[in-house]
Amino acid sequence: MSRKDDALSLLVAMLRPELDDPASQAFLQYAAMVGGQWLVVGDNDPRLEGIRAAAYRLFGLDEE
Repeated sequence: MSRKDDALSLLVAMLRPELDDPASQAFLQYAAMVGGQWLVVGDNDPRLEGIRAAAYRLFGLDEE
């Protein structure tokens, strides 16, 4: 695991203390972000709002 992986896992663990495996959650979030950079056209992509809402639900993030 790299320093970036450790840092992201630590951040996820701090934000989501109820998770049993923050490293796996961090990995999935990172993979989704990297994949999204290839698949989302840009800030004007009409799917962006729906994708963002789905990610918030999927990763248990606060939308505020």
